[in-house]
Amino acid sequence: MQYQPLGDSGVEVSEVGFGAWVVGTDWWGDRSEDDALEMVRYAIDQGVTYIDTGDVYGHGRSEELIGEAIDDVRDEVTLATKVGYDFYNNPQAGHGELPKEMDPDYLREAVEKSLERLDVDQIDVLQLHNANVDEITPDVLELLDELEEEGLIRARGLALGPSIGWLAEGDLAIEEEFDSLQLVWNVLEQEVGNHFLETIERTGSSTSLIPRVPHSSGCLLYTSLS
Repeated sequence: MQYQPLGDSGVEVSEVGFGAWVVGTDWWGDRSEDDALEMVRYAIDQGVTYIDTGDVYGHGRSEELIGEAIDDVRDEVTLATKVGYDFYNNPQAGHGELPKEMDPDYLREAVEKSLERLDVDQIDVLQLHNANVDEITPDVLELLDELEEEGLIRARGLALGPSIGWLAEGDLAIEEEFDSLQLVWNVLEQEVGNHFLETIERTGSSTSLIPRVPHSSGCLLYTSLS
């Protein structure tokens, strides 16, 4: 396994990460919680240090399981989570998208609850979850500064989903020197990643890009039988 710095944060991540969307949820197949714990621990045994979850995954259950899985190897793991969807006041039915909430007071409370579920004192990488450009306000940026100063987080990032737009949001994250920008980027979907890579190279930004959906939601995993 090879490792890279994340922006200018001092945080180091493995080049291959573990996305925990499937931990504590019924997305992408049926698995037990024991299966999920085994997957996380297996990844760590293979040298994966970057574990990426989100508070909304399983309405907090993913974070709880990740906290359990890394309990005895916390110092070896770079722990990332996301906040910005209000599942506390909006019970979810099925797989529909929840309302977002980017108010600084809400975000601070969400971070504190994530820390409790993960059973850690500090989140290595805190990402705003699918924040629109008009939601990344000066007050939100000030909150991120405060959380870093208080030692509750080490690095800040933005996780982009294709349904909310991406150009202005990602450009703003790069302009504001976010440590990371997570986006869909794979062999079949290159436009977004290539744009931001060119922007970072042109501006000299330190923002690191984190590709997600590398197998294009399974499309690149299947072999033709013909």
